[in-house]
Amino acid sequence: MIRHRLDYRLVMGDRAEKAYLQPYRVALKRFGPGFKATLWNSPETQALRFDVMIDLAGFQRSTVLDVGCGPGDLASRLNERSIGYTRYVGIDAVPEMIERARELAVPRSEFRVGDAVVEPGIMDEAGADWVCMSGTLNTMDDDTARR
Repeated sequence: MIRHRLDYRLVMGDRAEKAYLQPYRVALKRFGPGFKATLWNSPETQALRFDVMIDLAGFQRSTVLDVGCGPGDLASRLNERSIGYTRYVGIDAVPEMIERARELAVPRSEFRVGDAVVEPGIMDEAGADWVCMSGTLNTMDDDTARR
């Protein structure tokens, strides 16, 4: 493995892939872009987790940044619950997940390809009132997650 900035890379042929993204890439190949590629247990527990965040933060009249947004499930949940957020910005390092999220056309939402580990400045660009990470750190080693 080659250490590069904050991330660890596995060299695969001509391209380098971040080790913490590998589990998502494997799931993406197996299941396609969607819930199963997020590696969470069930849509029901995901909804519960999102509901806890929503109930704690509210997100009313706020810009919400979702780091590691996957296929945009938090944006969808905010709308299902009629939360009056001003703007939602989802970023994910897996382009296929962003493509899927954009297909949903969730109101007041935008989706960007980006890796906050390698480019932490992308979090500042959103101008968010709230930054959400729900599982983004799960596949990282402790050192990378802490940084």
